[in-house]
Amino acid sequence: MSRYVPHIRPELTDTIRTSLPVGAFDWGGLGALSNWSNGHGGMLIPWTLLGHTVSSGATGTFLFHVAPKLPCVERVWNVNMRAEAPAGVTAAVVAGGASSVTVSLTDARDGRGGSYRFRESLSSKTSTVAETEIKITAAGGNLVVESVSMYEQTRGVLDATTDDYGVDADSLRSRDPIADFAYQSVAGVMDGYKNLDARRAGFFHWSTDVGGAVSTTAGSGTPDAFFPLSIPVLGAIPTIGDTTTTVTVAVMASVDAGTGTVRFQSDDAGDSTSVDITQTAMTAWGTKTLSINCEDFSVTDGRRGSTWEGIAVDTWVTATNTLTIQAISIYRTTTPL
Repeated sequence: MSRYVPHIRPELTDTIRTSLPVGAFDWGGLGALSNWSNGHGGMLIPWTLLGHTVSSGATGTFLFHVAPKLPCVERVWNVNMRAEAPAGVTAAVVAGGASSVTVSLTDARDGRGGSYRFRESLSSKTSTVAETEIKITAAGGNLVVESVSMYEQTRGVLDATTDDYGVDADSLRSRDPIADFAYQSVAGVMDGYKNLDARRAGFFHWSTDVGGAVSTTAGSGTPDAFFPLSIPVLGAIPTIGDTTTTVTVAVMASVDAGTGTVRFQSDDAGDSTSVDITQTAMTAWGTKTLSINCEDFSVTDGRRGSTWEGIAVDTWVTATNTLTIQAISIYRTTTPL
């Protein structure tokens, strides 16, 4: 009774016909499509420009707040790095909970860095939103961490469990009868589809090492733009007819005294939310939700009203105090049934 995840997205070419056995070819395709959707991981950290220099002998720690997909058992980190010296520079990388891996770096004489891939096996499956990090230690010279991205590895086989919802393909053969058994026949297809989580997970991340965190002293009367331009985003449609969707904004920051504020505003949806920072050490993420436009299926480029939705980020702090920001994450979460 196989519950394999197809390599290629199944296409349903036939129309659904009535007055025929339910175990027809269409249901076999639906079961395969359910496994394909549930078995594929999400892009938790899209390509993120860091451009941070890690000095020889030092360790750079970069933080991200992510919303994982429950069936995931492995993550793949992609890191672009280059050495400032001509040769002999290495980087020891700890990606999430993986063991340290040391790589020799390409130098920057031709203006290009090397792309390196690191695998992180998870100790258990989880859909809990949480912090993840990557640590990079330089040796033999300075190195530049140019960019980071991370995605969840696609599963080859799904389990017949309440955290995978793998559909038994053998129970969907043509002319087989309907069966109301867990993870089999039409009941299995329905359970699989109710718990689909092939969502657009990571929208935006910005992170810098603790030693390179950005500080501002802009007062509450003069909000300061943290980024010079709005962050372009386009949300997935939650249900038919929706024009907006909800994302979570998360900030890792601290203040020396008083209260610091990080405000997020959606340009087109017109929503606004603020994360107040009162902690004097970077020990916890501050999170809020924000409404943004979701895509429009009636137009080719998906832009609602022919406009890219954007999120503007502004900061300020009380009195003459200092607000320091290490990381910002924007992502979407879903709750399986």
